[in-house]
Amino acid sequence: MPRGTVSQSLVLELLLTITAWGLTAALLFFTPFASKMEEVYDEVWALRDHPLYYPVLGTGCLFLVVMGLLTWRFGMKRLQGVLTQRLKVTQAGMAFLAYFGLCLCNGSLLYLLAHSFSSFEGSWIVVVGAAGLAWLVGFFAIGIPGGIGVREGALAGVLIFIYGGEVKETAIALAIIWRVAQVIAELLSALSAVFLKGQKTTEPQDITPTL
Repeated sequence: MPRGTVSQSLVLELLLTITAWGLTAALLFFTPFASKMEEVYDEVWALRDHPLYYPVLGTGCLFLVVMGLLTWRFGMKRLQGVLTQRLKVTQAGMAFLAYFGLCLCNGSLLYLLAHSFSSFEGSWIVVVGAAGLAWLVGFFAIGIPGGIGVREGALAGVLIFIYGGEVKETAIALAIIWRVAQVIAELLSALSAVFLKGQKTTEPQDITPTL
């Protein structure tokens, strides 16, 4: 397979993954998360007379602009390479559905783990949406390998934000255990790949009967 095709397929895979996790995170808009965000917005807007309000707001906007320019500068060329290819829409759509299904499965496993804590009674849609948002935050945490620490903080933060401080210890423990479980799963996958690669393929034997 040509190197250019491999590179473009990786870019497409990345776009599908980000979109799938983004759609998963969007489930939070069907939870109390949306109304609580409106309250936060009102509280932040009430601080507009503070002397640091606009400098902080301007710094945040500048950061977003710089990140957008860097993304455009380094990612647009590869993205154009993907867009100029003749994609098979049906196969790309099926791949996206597979990615989205995996995201839901990932969040569902987190939901089952969360309910192993007797003090946690969160809903499925909140936990799955929080998992999606935490993945995105960790992914876009530039300079932090694997978003380690950031993803866990985002996951615990969302759960605490929605359910209050009474779930603080449970949310933090859940985030840490979930990261450890994922690391173990990835290590086992890597070891199994190395093991299978080391197996020698036996030559097929000729079983044609002799007459």
